[in-house]
Parts: sequence; structure tokens; C-alpha cells
Amino acid sequence: MDNKKLILNQLLDIGGIATKNNFYSPTAETMKGVYVQIDRYFKEYIKDGLIKALPTITRTRTKMLETFYCLTSKGAKYIGRPTELKQGYPRSPNNVMHDSMVYDIALSFVRNFPNFEFRIKYNKILRIDDKVKIKPDIFIKMKDLKTEKVYHFLVELERKKTVDTVYKNKVDRYESVLSKLDLKQAKLSAFVKVLIVHSSYYFNGFLRPQQYVQQYDQDMI
Repeated sequence: MDNKKLILNQLLDIGGIATKNNFYSPTAETMKGVYVQIDRYFKEYIKDGLIKALPTITRTRTKMLETFYCLTSKGAKYIGRPTELKQGYPRSPNNVMHDSMVYDIALSFVRNFPNFEFRIKYNKILRIDDKVKIKPDIFIKMKDLKTEKVYHFLVELERKKTVDTVYKNKVDRYESVLSKLDLKQAKLSAFVKVLIVHSSYYFNGFLRPQQYVQQYDQDMI
């Protein structure tokens, strides 16, 4: 598969919405190189009607980081997956940084496990009753294309000042729900895993790995 279609497939895999920043180049050695390829592709996609920019809800400071794009029906047809695209256009997120980080995590699964088929949802609710339930930021179903073994991941992104807050708010709740949940009835495999990603509230979630050393040096000043 050529890179142009690969990126559109990955975009659809993670829900059909993302920023250019999410699709940065991990192998680039400079910040300028981080966006060269994806910027060129996105301009081609927009020109050909394969994606469209979503109107921003909040004030946009940096378009590269905060403008979200979504796959169009024409784009889904272009990659041969017209029935997998949800009808209607999504709204641009209110919590831009949180959602951008969520898409970063989802895309990291897709990029690092190319031999798996993915189904990713952001509105999945697992419940015991109306009071005892969990709604992960990301629900990931991945199937090994060779063995057909299925894995499930329940992913939470928590931007909190301290880890103990995350433990109280999320870990205890997940343990309570999953200990009572009938996995078969909930259509979860025995290989279900919970991944809780903790980020300091002060961490800039838009940073790319190429910027980490620079940011560290600034924080130490």
C-alpha cells in the first residue's frame, strides 16, 4: 500500500479525525522535517476532497496543532472502505489537547502493530448497573491477522497533578467494575487489558519526541 492511502487508512482506523500534529514523522531528525511529508499529503487530500478541515470550537493558536481534519465519504471510497465511515461530520473537540493526546495513543497502536486489524471506539460504556460503569477514553479491539486471536484494551488518559489522584479516580473504579463484569456477556476477550496513561497537568501534550530534550532543558532553567 502506498503511503498516501496508508495514512488515510490509519486515519479511518482511529475514528476518521486527527490533526497534522498527530501524523508527525517519528523518524525525522529536525522539527522542520517532522511535518514536511504530512503537510504535503494533507494539502493533496484537501485539494482532492478526501479530507476536510473542521470548524474550530475554541480559539485556535496554532493551526498545525489544533486544527482537526476528518475523512470524507470520498476519502473512504478512495481507500475502499466506504461503509466504515460514520455518517455526518464530527465536531471539533472542546478539550483540544486532551483529544489530540488520545488520538496520539490510538495512532501509536495502529502504527506499531501493522499486522493487526483494529476497531477503535471512543463512546464505549461497560456497565454493571446504572451506578457502576466505566467509559474508557479509547476502546480498542485488535485482531491478529495471522492467528485471529483477539485482544481488547481499555485506555484512559489522565492529565492530573499527582498519580494518587489517578489511582483513586480510575484504578479503583476499573478494578471494581472488571471484577464483577461478565467478560463473555460484555463481548470482551480473556486478554482484555487496562492501560492508564498519566500525564502531568503541566506537560505540553502537543510536543513531539524531537522536542523533548529542548523542553527538558527549558524546564531546568
